[in-house]
Formats: sequence, structure tokens, C-alpha cells
Amino acid sequence: MVTTLNETVKRPAGDSGKGGKRLNKKKSKAPIFIVVSLFLIIAVALAAVYFWASGYDDKIYPNVQIAGIDVGGLSTGEAAAKLEAEFSKLGGNVELSYGEVVVAISRTDAGADIDIAALCEQAYNTHRADNTSGGVFAVVGAVFDKVNITDIGADINGEIVDKFVADWIKKASSEPENYSVRIVNEELRFSVGKPGVKFDGEALVSEVQKRLNAADFSEIDVMNFATVTEPKRPDIDGMLEGIYAETQEAHYELVDGEVIVTESQIGVNFDVEAARSKLETATDDFAIPIVRTEPDNHAEELKAALFRDVLAESTTTLNKYNYNRTGNVRLSAGSINGTILMPGEEFSYNKTVGERTVARGYREASVYVSSGIEDQLGGGICQTSSTLYMSVIRSRLEIVQRYNHAYTVVYTPLGEDATVYWGSVDFRFKNNHDYPIKIEAFQEDDYVTVRILGTKLDENTIKIINVRHSFDQYQTIERENPELNYGTRKQEVEGHSGASCTTYAIIYDKDGNEIERYKLADSRYKRLDRVIDVGTKGAPVPSPEPQEPPPLPSQEPLPSQEPLPSAEPVAPSAEPTTPSAEQAEPTPEPTPGTEG
Repeated sequence: MVTTLNETVKRPAGDSGKGGKRLNKKKSKAPIFIVVSLFLIIAVALAAVYFWASGYDDKIYPNVQIAGIDVGGLSTGEAAAKLEAEFSKLGGNVELSYGEVVVAISRTDAGADIDIAALCEQAYNTHRADNTSGGVFAVVGAVFDKVNITDIGADINGEIVDKFVADWIKKASSEPENYSVRIVNEELRFSVGKPGVKFDGEALVSEVQKRLNAADFSEIDVMNFATVTEPKRPDIDGMLEGIYAETQEAHYELVDGEVIVTESQIGVNFDVEAARSKLETATDDFAIPIVRTEPDNHAEELKAALFRDVLAESTTTLNKYNYNRTGNVRLSAGSINGTILMPGEEFSYNKTVGERTVARGYREASVYVSSGIEDQLGGGICQTSSTLYMSVIRSRLEIVQRYNHAYTVVYTPLGEDATVYWGSVDFRFKNNHDYPIKIEAFQEDDYVTVRILGTKLDENTIKIINVRHSFDQYQTIERENPELNYGTRKQEVEGHSGASCTTYAIIYDKDGNEIERYKLADSRYKRLDRVIDVGTKGAPVPSPEPQEPPPLPSQEPLPSQEPLPSAEPVAPSAEPTTPSAEQAEPTPEPTPGTEG
């Protein structure tokens, strides 16, 4: 049975206990033996360490480094030689480079001064102590502890580094150079801009010092310390707005009744998309061509073309001694004289002439009404409108509205009249030419003339023909008038024969070949019989005749008085035969009358 020192030993009966006392004496000697053994082991170990350490009396303990250079086991002299060799490798430069601005600074330039002897002395004293107990632990620490002396005392002169970095920043920094554009020899010449760059001096100084202290001569990425400002690119849309000009032909406009010609303009443009694309990718200056577009005509040419040609001229005759009617014709001709119609503009006879009033100088003269002919204010102005119509159709202008008279007129060919009446019947046409037209109208002596000026673009000619479909000769009616003296004959109603016709325009080229034929209008005129009043006032009373046998058969009655001759309607001029005369269509009759 195994027991521990603390177990109780059971004595046999009758044992005095002395044997137990001897057992206790043996038990108390065991701890002393253990302690002594441990002390001897430690003493031997320390002796061995001291014996080992005695080999380093003039040497640096192992596991000691200076700036990562192992100097353990070396004397201070050997360590100094090694440090000199290693530190000579630290002669590199810290470089700052941007573009063409490159500068470098070495540790020596930065004022670094290493005291190698002091470093070696510091390394030698590592793990050594003045007192014995401390020395023991120091020697043990030299075996198990590694020491690296990083503070080598190579202080960098901050002022030198500050100046070095500041000088470099001054040369390397720049303001952005914006893109520029010039117009040279019909080109837009773009100068590519350059970015501006500024550097963080404080951060860069800190980095250089750190690199110098650590002898780290690897490349510094200076852009990590830079702020770049991109150059301002030109505003292409703004340039286009400043350069672009639309090609404009010389043109005209009507201002206060006068045609004003505006000069032409050369068009200016450039390829906007090409400019944008180049701006995104170009590293060198480039050019974009300017495109100029010449107009087809100029102001001087246009001025020379305006109203240079007489498109048509028509003249009709009148009785200049019929003062009221002639005066009305003169007033209406003056109203339309000088009228200018721009392309696409419409002319209204009533609007242009205006209302016929006494205040404006108009007088009463014969007009056509549904029941015949009577005097009304403005009578006769239909001769002006009809003469205008004759020129309009010969100028190939577009007829918008035209009515023929109720009865034929003597001053125009059949089918070439145009009646008007204020407030109801108008004559309107449109300028369908490419150039303005101008109306010239005047009344002189026994005629009225209407001329249309414009610009002819071809050498074609026009001929107007009228194809008559029917003719109804007027009759002469005599009626007794007791208010007229016996033997007097007076025409009360002028006779007009009825008729219907179609008016055509035929176009011929410069060689006289027919190239076009079109219908202008259908016209239908009513018949108006001639009325002659025969005076019966004061007629002799026949005396009573004697009662005689009837007269002999040979007796003849007295001849009656012949009627006065009256004006016959002017027969239409001979018309050329047309291949296909269109069926005449009814023409609305103006109401209540016409100022013809």
C-alpha cells in the first residue's frame, strides 16, 4: 500500500509510538533535497550562460540590429564597418516628376547625418546592465529577445525638404489652358486645351521626409497629391449660334405700298457633330471646315427683274362727253392705279375702289338692273373693271370671282366683261406668279387703259378667243307717248341682243406652237328689246270727211314716218374655230343691278 506523507500510519496494539517518530524524521528531509537540486541546476545554468556571455565581453550581443542590419556578435569596430558599407547603399534620391519638371533630393541633400559610432555603442550596451541581478536577466534576454534599433539619428532637415518641394510645386503647377477657336482661311481652328494642376505641398513634404527617413527611393505617384482642373471646352452650340447664318435669297416685301428689296445673305455653317467628336478625342490642334453657301440671286438682280415686263395692256373706248359716266370711270381707274399684289395675294375690285359716294366724287350714270337700264350713283365703273379683267386674263392671273353683265356691253369683246356692284357683286383675282405685279390704270380723252406689269419667266404668248353658242336679236318696240310733241321719236331703252359664249385662253411657245388651251369662263346675256317713244302731243285732229263712196282701189294711204336709227350692239369679233367648244353653263346674274 502506497501512502502519501500526509496519511496517518496505524500503529499495532502495544506500540509505544517511537517507531512513528523515526518515520517523520525521514519524511522532513525530502523537500530539502529537491530545493538543493533545483538550486544546483540553476547555478550550473547561470554559470553556463555567464561562460557563454564571457565570449561577448567586447562584442555586441546576438539578436541586435541597427536599421534592420544584423550587428549581433560583432565588435563595435566590426559593426561600424558593416554599417558604413550598408549605409553607403542609401545614397539614392527621392524624385518628384510631373511632365517635364523633374527634381531629386538625396538624404545627404536633406541634411541627414548618421553617427555610426554612437549607434554601435548603443548596440553594444543592449542587454548589458551595471548591477549583477540585472546583468543576469540581461544576458538571458540576449538569448531570447531580438532588438532592432530604428532610430539611427539621421534627422532630415525639414526646412530643406520644404524648400525642395515648394520649388518643385512652383514649376510643376499650372492653371488650366482652355480650348481656343479661331477662324482662319475658311476653317475653324481649335487649339486643344491643357488641364491645370495644383499639388498639396504639406502632404507631399510629409511623403518626401518619410521616404528619405526610410531610404525608400521608389517612385512617388505625385498625382495622388494633385488636384487637376480640366480645361474649359468651347461651347459648340454657342459657336454655331454665333457663326451660323442661313442662306437667304434676295427678297422683297411690300411696305406702305412700296416694294422693298432686301439683300441676299451667304449661308455659313460647319459640321457640328464632327467638331464635338474631335473635341472628345483630339490630343492635338485640329480644324473643321466652314461651309459657305452662296444664294442664287442678289438684290440688284431682283430689283432689275421687278415690274420689268408688261404682262398685258387693254384699252376700251367711251364717250368722253358723257361727263358723269366718264368721271366715274376716271375715279375708279385712279383707285386701282399703282396697286401692287405680292405673290399669292388676292385683289378685290370693290375693296380697292371703295364705296361709290357723292362725297368721294361719284355721280349718277347708267347702270344695268334686272328690269333694264337706269341711272345710279357710280354708273360706268364696270368699264374699268372689265378693262382690268381683259388684262388679267391675258396676264394669266388666277380668277377668283367674276360675273358677266346681265346684258352685253359695247366696250369689250363678247365674254370679256366683268361687272361689279357695291355690297354684292365683286371681281377678284389672285397673283399666282412668282413675282409681284403692279396695276397701272388711267382714263384719258375717250378711252380707259389698264396695264399690268410683272416679270415674265418665259417667251410664251397668249390669245383669247370667244366661242358663241347662241344669239337672240333684240326687237324694236314703238309706243305712243302723249307727253312728247307730235312728230318726236325718243329711244327710251337701248336694245341689246341676247347671247351665250365660252371664253378660252390659248398659249403659244416662242415658235408659235400651241402648248396649252384652257377655259376661262362661260357667259350668258339676256335680250333687252329696244323701246322707242313716239310723241302724240299736238297731233292734228282729222277733219270730218264728206260722205263719199269708199276710195277707189287705186288710192294708197299716206306713208308713216320712219323710226329713228338706233345704235346696234357691236358684233363680236370673228373668233377662230376651236376644236371642241364646251357646253355653255349658266352664269349667275348679279342683283339688284350692275354699275356698267
